[in-house]
Parts: sequence; structure tokens; C-alpha cells
Amino acid sequence: MCKKIFVPLLLVFTLSKMEAQIIKVSQNELLKHVLRDTISIPHFIHVGPSKNTPLLPLKGVFKNYYQDWIKSNTGFYIIIQGSGQVFKAQKWNDSVVEFQRIDSTEYFGYNFGSINFFLKDSLLSFGGYGFWHRNGVLRYFDNRNQWDRIKLNKEYPALTDEYSFNNDQSKLFFYLNLTGSDVVTDDPIINSFFVLDVRTKNVNTLGKAKIDMKPFIDNFSILTPYGRFYTNPLNTGTNILLDIQNNTIYETIIKGNNDYTQYLLKVSNDADKGIIFYQNGYIYASPSPFDKIDSIKFDINTFKKTNQKIYTDLDTLQNEIPNAIGIALIILLFTSVGYLFYTKNKLGQKKSKLNIEIKETDSLFTNLEKGFLKELIYRSGKKSYCTTDEINNLLGVAQKTIEIQKKARTDFIIRINQKFKDYIKSEDALIIRTRSEKDKRSFNYSISVQHQKELKPIIS
Repeated sequence: MCKKIFVPLLLVFTLSKMEAQIIKVSQNELLKHVLRDTISIPHFIHVGPSKNTPLLPLKGVFKNYYQDWIKSNTGFYIIIQGSGQVFKAQKWNDSVVEFQRIDSTEYFGYNFGSINFFLKDSLLSFGGYGFWHRNGVLRYFDNRNQWDRIKLNKEYPALTDEYSFNNDQSKLFFYLNLTGSDVVTDDPIINSFFVLDVRTKNVNTLGKAKIDMKPFIDNFSILTPYGRFYTNPLNTGTNILLDIQNNTIYETIIKGNNDYTQYLLKVSNDADKGIIFYQNGYIYASPSPFDKIDSIKFDINTFKKTNQKIYTDLDTLQNEIPNAIGIALIILLFTSVGYLFYTKNKLGQKKSKLNIEIKETDSLFTNLEKGFLKELIYRSGKKSYCTTDEINNLLGVAQKTIEIQKKARTDFIIRINQKFKDYIKSEDALIIRTRSEKDKRSFNYSISVQHQKELKPIIS
């Protein structure tokens, strides 16, 4: 008898608990846009957070917690800042959207202001504030619908809006300026930029800031694939893009009240009461209560690259002295060998000019350079090219900072081109660099067709 009563009661309790995890909200123009499946999403869209106007009408202690909105290929999610709660849009029609809580976490109060993002189909959260200090913990939402920790090489207490992503490389770039009790490592974290590599589970320092970051921190910004976009942070009439990954600053070509500034002022005088985000070449804005959404095309061609760096590369500085010593030793070695060779042959050893030229030709390129040139010729026959990542792997700098990678590639290409120019007595470049159509921040490398006939005897 007790068993017959207990089973229905358990069923009622379970159903009521599940029902409590579902929140229905009225459909609006912003939700219609975000939930539209026809809009492609390369990785994910960080739509929120909506600070003073939460979408989900939560109760109790979570009523006024900020809500972070993220759209990925797996759906539309709302993460309650300061907690482990994750809601996902499960059903919707023209009038109602149903959000269901999909986590089973109980603890909260440790991750206010954390950076939430997707890597492929995995939801991750980095840093945040809680229990009287900032943390540098990387968390992921596991298949048990709980948050678990990923151990990193170091913990830098992250709490910042100055960050950007490279999803293809699984990297998060961010800025910190922390002192006192927030520092949980032996390294100083004063006015510096860092990179978190999720694949290797390492956080490394990129360098000290070379610019005053305060105007950017105080300014409204939007995350784009080209960097973080700021509206006139320096009061010079120009909007700014900070490309942390490539240590590059861009500014708008036209000064004054350009289209972006006018648009953002029109749609959102108070960013905390609206949603503004980048998606597929457009900036979208929807003021509370989200019953309308507007957009403006974001054209990277309206920006120009400046010569100013965002930060000083610490790895480069640390390697300058050892590299200088190494270069000096190499120069000394070659000078000594050259002097001995000259002394030995000075008294009458005669060789034909042709033989000397053949000797120089044989040693024109190193084995690494020859292998690279042969590969370029091979790919040229197939109408193909070498990518930036392939050259990084060839030079052994794939795990180094972006700045070191760039310097290694540049030195390698310049050295080959200069050798060939000197040999054929021409200013024509042998290796040609063109910007990638798929990713404007990357380059493809090919070989000059007109000089392949002259090159083949040298590297054969």
C-alpha cells in the first residue's frame, strides 16, 4: 500500500522539479534574430551580457544577477553570472520562448564577471570574482551537466572586458592589471597582456602594455573577429580596433562623427540597458525591451593599421641578449675561417671564375631553405601555396608567441629573397606573400613563376 502511494508522489515531485526548471518568456525581435537557424555561426556569438535588463525573470538571490547570452552551433544559452546556472532555449514559437535549466550545480558566488565562451561544442568559463578575491580558474561544462575544473600551468586572476578569441587556435587573449591580494602567482601582473591556450592548458605572458589602457577600459567596446572595437576612446574622433593577438592597433580612416559612432549613439545611449554585438560582418543593436533590432555593416576597410604596438613582447626582450651573443660568436667564427681560407689561398691558387660561381651556387641556400623552395615549386604546379601555420611548423615556432612567429617568418622569407636577388642581380622577389581570402589576418606564400626556371638548377 505504501509503495503504491510512494510511486505517484515521487512522480509528482519529479515533474514539479522539472517544471520549475523551465522559464517561459515572451518572444521579441532580438530573440527571433538570435534563434534564427538560417544565420550561420562560425564559432559562437557573445550576445550579452544584459546587465540591468535581464531576459529571464529569476527569483530570489539570482533576481539581479547579470545574464550572459551566448549563441553557438548547438543552441542559444543564458549563463547566470556568479553561479553555475545554465539555461538553454529548447522550444519557441511566435509568442513564447521556453528556456530550460540544463545544469545540476548547487554552489554559487565564485565567478562574477567570468569570461564565458564556446570551443567547438564545449562551453567554458574563465576567471571571475567571488569570495573576496579574483580567480584564474578555467572551467568546462561536462557531460554530467556540471562545471569541472581544467588545471592550468599558472593561475592569473582574470576579471576583464579587454579580451579576444582565436577559436581556430583555441586561444583566449586578455589584459590584466592586478596587485595585492588578488595576485595568486609569483609573477607580477601589472599592466600586462596574456594568452590562454586551451589545447596546451597553458597561460603565458605576451608583454607589458605600451599604451595607456585606462581610456579603453572606461570606453564601450564590441568583440569582433578583427579585435576589440572601441568608439573614440582617445577623444581624437577616431574609433579603434585592438588586435591583441597580432599586437596591432587599427584606427578609422575618417575622423569625426563616422557611421559607427552615429549608429551606436542612436540605438543605445545606455549600453547597460541594451544588447550590442557583432555577427557575420554587421553590428547589431537592440535596446530594452528588445522589441526591435537594428544593424550597420562593419567594414574592416574603413580602418587603417597604425605603427603603434599594444604591448612589448617579453619573449623577444628576454631573447635579445642571448641572440646577440650567439650572433657575435657566429660572426667571429666565420671571420676566423674566412681569414684562414684567404691566407691559405692567397699565394697562387687559381680557379676559373666558372668554378667559383658553381661553388657559391651550391651553398646559396641551406637544406631547410632548399626543402621549402622545392615544396613551393611542387605546390605551384598544383596551383597551391604554403600557409602561415605551415611555415611556423617548419621553423619550429608554432608554440611561440604571435610576435616571435611573425619575426621568424619574416626573417626566413627576407633571407631567401635577398639571396636570390643578389644571385640573379635583380630586385624581383622570389617568394610572394598574399593575404588569405578566408582569413584576412593570415597570409599565403607562393613562388614567382617567372623565376622558377632560374631557381631549379640551384636547388636540384
